[in-house]
Amino acid sequence: MRLQVMMSLRILLIIKQLKAVKSSTAFQTEYQGSLWLFATKQHQRQFEQSPERYIPQYGGYCAYAMSSGFVVSSDPQAFSVYQDKLYLNYSLSVRENWLENKAQFIQEADGYWQQKVAKN
Repeated sequence: MRLQVMMSLRILLIIKQLKAVKSSTAFQTEYQGSLWLFATKQHQRQFEQSPERYIPQYGGYCAYAMSSGFVVSSDPQAFSVYQDKLYLNYSLSVRENWLENKAQFIQEADGYWQQKVAKN
């Protein structure tokens, strides 16, 4: 699956302020067949040193939809960090629903995601 990130989540701000910022084509790298854009060179370097720490779960698709087995696009502004993992949702309102029972939704989505990855 190809995921092209048009907005990067500023790595340090996610942890401290939970804020997404616009990225720049000046700071980009390719990882697993996808082009990743970053707001600063520092964020690009951090990603390149340990990309698995920053890539969104479920290929960047909506975590709430994945908990029901559906592959649905996501909005980079509708993100959450839970147990040091990045989750995206379709919209801010969907994220609110997801947050109400995220542990259960993650467990369900993990199962569906493994099935989808195994098919590819």
